[in-house]
Amino acid sequence: MKKAVGISTGILTVLAAAWLGATWYTGKRIEAETPAHLAEVNQALADALGGVGFGLEIRQIEYQRHFFSSHARYAVSLTKTADAPEDLPEGAAEFVSHIQHGPFPTGALARGHWLPKLAFVHAELAANDDVKPLFELTKGATPFWSDTVVSYNGDSSGTAEIAPLELTKDGATISFSGARAQGEYTQATRSSVAQIDIERIAMDASQGDRPAKASAAGITMSMDSRQGQFGFGIGKSAAQVQRVDIEDLATDTKVALQGLGYTAHLGENGANLNLEMRYELGQIDVNGHNFGQGQAVIKLDRLDGKAMAELSELYNEIFTDIKNADTPSEALTTERRQALLIAGRQVLAGNPSLQIAPVTWKTPKGESSLALTLDLTKPAALDAEQPQADDPHTLLRQGIKALNVKVVVSKPMAQDIIAQVLQAQGLEPQQAASEANEHIRSASGMAEMLGLGTNDGDNLLSTFEYAEGVATLNGNPVPFDELLGDLVGDMGEAAEAADSQLLDTLDPDLMGQILEQAGYAYETTVAPSGNPVIDVEPGSSGAASLRIEFNECDIDTSCSDLLMRATFAPERPVSLRTLNHWNVNSRWTRAFLNSDNQAVLEMDVNAYGGIGDQGADYLVGVFLRSVPEFADLIANPPR
Repeated sequence: MKKAVGISTGILTVLAAAWLGATWYTGKRIEAETPAHLAEVNQALADALGGVGFGLEIRQIEYQRHFFSSHARYAVSLTKTADAPEDLPEGAAEFVSHIQHGPFPTGALARGHWLPKLAFVHAELAANDDVKPLFELTKGATPFWSDTVVSYNGDSSGTAEIAPLELTKDGATISFSGARAQGEYTQATRSSVAQIDIERIAMDASQGDRPAKASAAGITMSMDSRQGQFGFGIGKSAAQVQRVDIEDLATDTKVALQGLGYTAHLGENGANLNLEMRYELGQIDVNGHNFGQGQAVIKLDRLDGKAMAELSELYNEIFTDIKNADTPSEALTTERRQALLIAGRQVLAGNPSLQIAPVTWKTPKGESSLALTLDLTKPAALDAEQPQADDPHTLLRQGIKALNVKVVVSKPMAQDIIAQVLQAQGLEPQQAASEANEHIRSASGMAEMLGLGTNDGDNLLSTFEYAEGVATLNGNPVPFDELLGDLVGDMGEAAEAADSQLLDTLDPDLMGQILEQAGYAYETTVAPSGNPVIDVEPGSSGAASLRIEFNECDIDTSCSDLLMRATFAPERPVSLRTLNHWNVNSRWTRAFLNSDNQAVLEMDVNAYGGIGDQGADYLVGVFLRSVPEFADLIANPPR
């Protein structure tokens, strides 16, 4: 008995010593490996954020190692690059980490991880002066925390949460329900699986200058990918939103979107990449009217992986240098042009293909669709002793191996949508249906007369086929070289436009120059919101007043969006029929009656993603030309 007890005691002593030794070793290993891991993370951040105007750096500012656990503190800060914005926030967000040492950290055991683990890490955002406003929004709760189980082989799994918050500014309130994330990382395959769930995001600006409400519910984002042989993330990513509601209180317009979804799958097939993207919208309702549902499927096949990796790297380099150069041509050096030519030639040598299979829109009245297949090949012009890379006509004619396009328009569906739009604008159902029927009848007749489509019962069909230099439209031969000439001409115009200055903001000085060139007098003031406003002398335009209102402006009065508005005061009231006639035929502007029963013409211009200065000039010119045309219409309404 004593011998058995002695053996048992010895075993327990050995196990305890092994546990303590492993725990001590784990703590030492974590402390020793942390600097190298931080260096890897910071390099990855530098690569990912190259060219965006700033960097992100993580620093360890404290590390206290104890026997069973360790305590660490990290600072995350923005770093300035040569092209960084002047108003880049300073300071740092600090994260506190409590690290339980393996081999059996209690946090991991509590989550069902029974095998030995390197560590269990609980991290959360710590309060300091730089993030104090964020803690005020969450009423003192930590805005972010995470729990991570780390294995000895580098694998990890964990969960994280972002706390709910509410922000009120300039009469608008934004509510965020919080977010929960979970994920896993496998070191051997460098693969990641993650999902983020957000219950609801809402905005209430009912007390603002343009009263509106918006909300999104049931938001889910997910990914399942691994690093492929060419450095791309191979696998699937997706995003879904169960419902989006938008309400414009000024016009009493309500829009509801249900079942929004996006899925992308990037795969490898030998030396090639293939990509499939799917977009879905379950239903759209406007003021209770069902406008249908749709989806789009886009596929790219036979993309040479090595060449695509080289193109991706070149793009990042050029994009970074363009932001620092005076003109784009400075970044696109002769060496880079040659590298782009070589990589592009390699991609085309693999005969890549593009499919839109298909884009569909469906309502209770019918379904319309667009299907496209484009097969490419390497143009012989690129293999010449002096490659003709600057001859787009030759490149297109030789590079397009085959092109097939099929369009199906359901006439009952199109008629129903137009009728619902007219009803939303104030027409009676019977009158709206009659006008919609007339529009569809006229359009389908014109399409057939011009040879652009054929009527097949309830559908309007159009097909285009091209292969080996021969093209047909609805079965009739068409001169493909002339079509290419028109396309190349448009490309040339676009290239000339690209030489103009690209603007990412709009400001009163630019608008003033455009107005002066158009011969209009104006006065610039500031609205109660602090945003600039330009009042334009109507002159002989036919309007009672002309105004340009700027929105989403910073302290330098550089704005992302502007609204041009003309108000009219004719001698007799303007009918809804007249307004509907304008709206149906106008591409850029919208007409309506305001609360004083005055006719109003509006047009939006925004610089999201950039707009050429010539583009801004053109759009303002479109509005200024539309004002007298609209004045003439309301003075001489259609019968």
